[in-house]
Amino acid sequence: MKVAIIGGGMSGLSACRFLSEAGHRPTIFEMSDGLGGIWKGNKAGFPALYKQLRTNLPHQVMQCHDVCFDDCGSDSYRGIQEMLRYTEKYATAFSLHQYAVTKTMVTEAAFSEVKGNWTITTKNLTTSERFVDIFDFVVVANGHHSEPFIPKIEGAEQWLATGSATSIHSSKYREPSPYVGKTVLIVGANFSGQDITEQVHKVADEVLITDLQCLQVSSKTNRTMLPAKGTVISETGHLIHNGTKISDNPITDIIYASGFKYSFPFLDLPSLGLQLIKQGKFLSGLDVFQLFPTKASTSRAICFLGLQIGIVPFPLFESQARFVAAVLSKKADEVNFPTKTFSLAPKTHILGGNQWDYVLELDRRACHESAKNTLRVNTVRQLFDETIDGAKRLVPFPGDPGVYRHARFTVDWETGKWQVSYKPPSKL
Repeated sequence: MKVAIIGGGMSGLSACRFLSEAGHRPTIFEMSDGLGGIWKGNKAGFPALYKQLRTNLPHQVMQCHDVCFDDCGSDSYRGIQEMLRYTEKYATAFSLHQYAVTKTMVTEAAFSEVKGNWTITTKNLTTSERFVDIFDFVVVANGHHSEPFIPKIEGAEQWLATGSATSIHSSKYREPSPYVGKTVLIVGANFSGQDITEQVHKVADEVLITDLQCLQVSSKTNRTMLPAKGTVISETGHLIHNGTKISDNPITDIIYASGFKYSFPFLDLPSLGLQLIKQGKFLSGLDVFQLFPTKASTSRAICFLGLQIGIVPFPLFESQARFVAAVLSKKADEVNFPTKTFSLAPKTHILGGNQWDYVLELDRRACHESAKNTLRVNTVRQLFDETIDGAKRLVPFPGDPGVYRHARFTVDWETGKWQVSYKPPSKL
């Protein structure tokens, strides 16, 4: 089959690997000037990555089973350039560059139910030339870090309209110098919110952090954490929670560390039986694996890789891609859907603890099941759990030093045994 892969990040590279190995003819369409997705960015910089970013998972967890990270010292957590080198290493290992068309945007992907094929229209971002080609199948692998999600905060729009404050999404944040002496509101306390708080509070006068998971107001040094629910911005720019003014200083800057929503501007989703719901954070109309549409006429015309969050991304992408390649080659076990070996929460792409059974089920149906593979997945699960527990244990308050990122993991993949050591804060 002639397959169009939209996106040249790790999910697109995984698709290209397994589809080409299965004898299909893939073409990767990538907007930037090279492969690597979010880690590559473009000539203007990294579109969603701030300076000094390091992964929130150790490389032992993130790497695919047959392509290891290069040794870059004792720390297990990697920076932007190291991640980009890994994607390049992966692409080189499986000769994937030959399938890539870079500096190219897919402007439209239109499916004909009559002909059973796709008309793909692309635009060369250097010359603005447009091209049209026909494909049998489409893999959507454009990631979910391009369309910022901006939650509504009562009073924020009015306060920003006065010109007394600025706002950006975390994807536009680079470094803390613009916030010297400021009163900064950071919306969201997940990993990006924690990282930005750690940098900004060292130079700002005050940092206020709101989060949906926070249940009560608490403070530490010049940082105050409070629930998002019941929090508003007054006409004078002050943060108010349940009627109580949190700070005497009006907000001067807002940084939305609030994640992203999904975006597929090249697709007519309703014609495929699909719909973006929950403020763009969930794509409805997909099968139990959140890969193929359930609409009969398009169920084997398109798939979506890498929609899931709260996951170990690269290995999961490979399991999805391997299964998709098996389906297209009619070698997959597709009997008895939906499967009973795992369950996903309704209307969310957050997998979390469900990802392990999800991966093992995909591998089983792609005929990749083995004792060695199960051992590896279970070992990665243990490392992942230790990472999440370590982050919660060692970073109890947003803005505290990310001590957990100075951990060193050692793993024996043959036995599944592993160790971890943490540097004490005094040595950081």
